[in-house]
Amino acid sequence: MKDAIYSWHTTYWSAVLETNPKQLPIRINEARRAIDERLRKSIQIDSPEHNAIEDARGGLAELEAELVERNGILLL
Repeated sequence: MKDAIYSWHTTYWSAVLETNPKQLPIRINEARRAIDERLRKSIQIDSPEHNAIEDARGGLAELEAELVERNGILLL
């Protein structure tokens, strides 16, 4: 089965693949905003997308933790 592409995927992967530590906090916040925007839409979220959102949130939390650990940068 092919992986679905969701509206927030592009911003999420931009954060995951960002290599510049100064840009990473921006990318993480953009990804979180995109996910939050998707959750506010009236279109129903199916189970696979819900699971993908939960996985993405976990991935963003890990990225943020690594950023804080390495650089002392805390996102707001």
